[in-house]
Amino acid sequence: MSEMVLNKAVEEQGFVMKKSTWGALWRSFVMPGWGQVYVESYWKAPIFFAATGVLVYFIVDLNNKYDDKNALVGRLEKQTPPAPDLLYQKQYKEYYRDNRDMSAFYLLAVYAVSAIDAYVGAHMYDYNVSDKLSFGVVPNYQGGISVQLLVRK
Repeated sequence: MSEMVLNKAVEEQGFVMKKSTWGALWRSFVMPGWGQVYVESYWKAPIFFAATGVLVYFIVDLNNKYDDKNALVGRLEKQTPPAPDLLYQKQYKEYYRDNRDMSAFYLLAVYAVSAIDAYVGAHMYDYNVSDKLSFGVVPNYQGGISVQLLVRK
């Protein structure tokens, strides 16, 4: 079924979602954290903004260091006889490349988690959480503990 047919069926029943799930998803793919702002999960947004900023910084910094080491290794390979620290410099070059790539994978994970969280947040936005429902762990009369779920009228 297409989304328009589903939306029309939902509107006929009298319920319309206040937040669009696809809008939240799209916003999170543009900038992680923007989808959380859209669904009013304001406390989560700075976490995603900070994670994105830190990972972008690491990617740029490690890429610059990788390029510098790559140029240095290129110069050292042209020397005759080979420079004594050539192997050491190649290992550093690989270190920077590997960490840059791992940071990129972490950034993709931040995008994915942000998008999933925004999608679920938009979907659950209209869910009513009543004060009449409580959950707790309480001691019982037999000397142990019990899990208690209360619904007040």
